[in-house]
Parts: sequence; structure tokens; C-alpha cells
Amino acid sequence: MGHGAYEVHAQTFHHLRCISSELQRPMAILQDLCGLNIRLGNLPAEGLMLETGSEVIFLFQKKRESIYEVPLPLPTLFAMMRPGEPILINDSRVKLIKFAPMSILGGRFLLIRV
Repeated sequence: MGHGAYEVHAQTFHHLRCISSELQRPMAILQDLCGLNIRLGNLPAEGLMLETGSEVIFLFQKKRESIYEVPLPLPTLFAMMRPGEPILINDSRVKLIKFAPMSILGGRFLLIRV
């Protein structure tokens, strides 16, 4: 579940099922499931400042080698991303766009525009 405590959701589901039973009518329950929690590799303690319109390289490794690189040790993301597709970070407050196909280094990095 994307938001809230499991106990609260369980209680809500229980109440809805009781109402459904009392009314003798089926009731569908929809819920917002959380998306992937992707963890970056090692970053500086002070964090990174990404400015709108800037370009950054996401590397398929755990440690960055320059200030323009962000380590992202998640091979499936590199295989799935296509140019123009967004990556939303920081609870969807920042949108990153892959804007160029990257085949150099065997597809081990993504060129992203903030």
C-alpha cells in the first residue's frame, strides 16, 4: 500500500466487508499500491543538487566517479528505459527524462535530463 499504516487499512477493509455482508452485496476494494523503491548507490553526505535542464549520467554501479554521475545499481532499469521515458524521484517532485540511447560501455549508463 502506498500510504498509511497496514493496521488502519486492515481495519477499514474489515469494516467494508462487514457492511458488504450486512447488505448482502459484493463490494470491491481498490487501493493505491506503492511503486518501486529504487535506491541510489553511494552519494556525498551533502547530497546532490540537480538543476532543471541539467544533464546527469546514471551509472550502473555503486560508487560515482565524478560530480556529473549518479550511481544506480539496478540493471533492470537500464534494460527497460527508452528515450523520452520519465523517472520520478523525491516522491515525484523531480522528473528525470532519458533523452538519448546509450550503447557505449555496453549499456551501463543512462544520459538523463532533469
